[in-house]
Amino acid sequence: EAFNAILKVLEEPPQHVVFIFATTAPHKLPPTVLSRCQRFDFRRIGENEIAEHLLHIAEQEGIELLPEAARLIAKKADGGMRDAVSLLDQCAAAIGGPVGSDTVCNLLGIVDQEFIHRLAEHLLAHDLAAALTEVEQLVASGKDLRQAVADLCETLRDGLLQVLADPSGSPYPPAVWLDLLTGLADLDAKLRQAAAPRISLELAL
Repeated sequence: EAFNAILKVLEEPPQHVVFIFATTAPHKLPPTVLSRCQRFDFRRIGENEIAEHLLHIAEQEGIELLPEAARLIAKKADGGMRDAVSLLDQCAAAIGGPVGSDTVCNLLGIVDQEFIHRLAEHLLAHDLAAALTEVEQLVASGKDLRQAVADLCETLRDGLLQVLADPSGSPYPPAVWLDLLTGLADLDAKLRQAAAPRISLELAL
C-alpha cells in the first residue's frame, strides 16, 4: 500500500523536488516504481579506499588513528563507508586515546590475523591437537566464532590462489588447500543454527 500511495507523487512530482531512493534490496521494489526511476547500482568500496578516508576523517576530527587500525575497521565494514565511519566513532568514543589495532580487535570482536594464520598452518599440517588448542583460546577470548571462520576461509582462499599462481611458494599442494576450504565453506550456516557452536567448529576441524 505504501508503494501504491507514493506512486502518484512519482508520476506527478512537484517541480522543486527530487526523490532519491536508496536500498540494498532493489528486487523488493514493485516494477511500477522501478519503471519510473533512473537506476544506479553502486559497488562496494575497496578496503584501501575506506582506510584512507578513515585516516582523513580521523585527522580532521583530531583522532589518533593508526593505519593498521584503519585497515581493520575497513575490513570489518565490508565495503560500506557508513558502517566504517560508525565503527571508527565507536572505537574513538570507547578508547579516548590512540586507536590501535589491538584495541580495535578487542572492541569489535575481530580475530587477530596472526591467530588465523597459525590456525591455518596447524590445519594444513594436520596438527589437530594444536588447532583445537587455538580454538580453546579463541573461545576463552570471547571472539565471534563465525567471524573467525570467515577470516580463516578468506586466508585459505588467498593461500590457494597464491599456490595456484606459484606452486613452489608453499610446501602444501593446491589439493590440500582446496580440501580445507571446501570442508569449511558451509560451516557458517551450521554455526548460525548450532546450539553448541564450539562443538560444531571443533567437529569441522
